[in-house]
Amino acid sequence: MLSINLSEVIWTILGFFTLLLLLKRFLYTPVSRFLDEREARVRSGLEAREQAQAAQRALERELEQDKAQALREEKNLLQQERQRGEQRQAQRLQQDRLREREAQTRARAAAEVWKQREAASLHNREQELAALLAEQLLETGNL
Repeated sequence: MLSINLSEVIWTILGFFTLLLLLKRFLYTPVSRFLDEREARVRSGLEAREQAQAAQRALERELEQDKAQALREEKNLLQQERQRGEQRQAQRLQQDRLREREAQTRARAAAEVWKQREAASLHNREQELAALLAEQLLETGNL
């Protein structure tokens, strides 16, 4: 017949709770801490990416504003050239038109050079930010 041995039941219960205590202390707590640290690293990486993207958007907005300012300045230069041309005498009209065309060409060339410089600067900054993001992601991946 089956009988229940009280001492075996007590030792089994004690062994079970001892095992639970040891597992909690040496397995569950370190694994939980590791997962929390990993989650924090991932969040910081995501925040860094968002900051880099925000900086990139700010640079793009600044570039657009600079382009608009350059266009306004170009229009102002053109208007000034036209006003000077209208004020001059009729016999000098031909020379004024030639000077106006040269000024437009220089303004456009200067605006194009500036535009290329700003685009290159933005591209360089974008590469720096991408490299920084990649470096941070690699660092978080290696830990």
